[in-house]
Amino acid sequence: MRKVIVVFIVVFVFVSSIYAETIHVITPYLGTINNDMSRTVEGSPIELKLDDSSLFKGLYFQWINPDKYQWNAFVYNSEDLNYSSLWGTHFIFDYYLGVKENSKYVIGAGMEFLTMTTETDEIFPFSNFELSQNIYAPFLRAGKYFYLGDDKIKYSLMPWLGAESDIVRGDIDFTIPPMYPGGSEFIVSDNADDDSFYALAGLNFKVTFYHFIDLKLKYHCKVDLEESDTYDVASGMLNIYFNRNWGISYRTKYMKSAEMENIYHIGGIVYAF
Repeated sequence: MRKVIVVFIVVFVFVSSIYAETIHVITPYLGTINNDMSRTVEGSPIELKLDDSSLFKGLYFQWINPDKYQWNAFVYNSEDLNYSSLWGTHFIFDYYLGVKENSKYVIGAGMEFLTMTTETDEIFPFSNFELSQNIYAPFLRAGKYFYLGDDKIKYSLMPWLGAESDIVRGDIDFTIPPMYPGGSEFIVSDNADDDSFYALAGLNFKVTFYHFIDLKLKYHCKVDLEESDTYDVASGMLNIYFNRNWGISYRTKYMKSAEMENIYHIGGIVYAF
């Protein structure tokens, strides 16, 4: 994963220098993440409940051509979060159609990828607990931007609809201690595979004050098409620019799924060129 990040940065900087008419943004982030997990462990009637916070590191890239497209990628990492090592990336590409002064259509596609490894003897009452998971979440979306305001304060609003497939592939192994004196321990070894399909509905809002303060708020819900359950995803970002190239950024995001809730708060330095 680290080699992939280095290659990505080199390619990003090289290609960006060729297409100078576009807007490019790079932001390293640092902050905290909280993970609250509750799941029934395969092969056991015991419900596993964990709640932990850890350092959260990320690197954000964005490339914008306002009349044609935008793409952005966020690579992140956290160690020792509920005894787990976490690496992930989020990528999305949006293509614009019917561009007008006060509106434009958007067709987008993206992918969320997450790899998680857990190895610990600290989860009572298990021992030799090992869980490895790769999560792939490709998605499609379509919507429309609406632009309001003037040169001093500008607003944009984008309602959108989409679809997502979450593909989980992994393995879980652990040992259950004897249930009674003289009993034998029980070793569980199983896969942790799962597939889910979601309908998406979202709303993105942005306001820019005097060209140097950007506030973005985003919300979308995920509706499980098999279980009819609904999960919320909400995020916010505040960028304050000191000049055309440099600024500071704050991001927060809340994500809920069937087994866990995550929320992070991160800050960083923006470089735009």
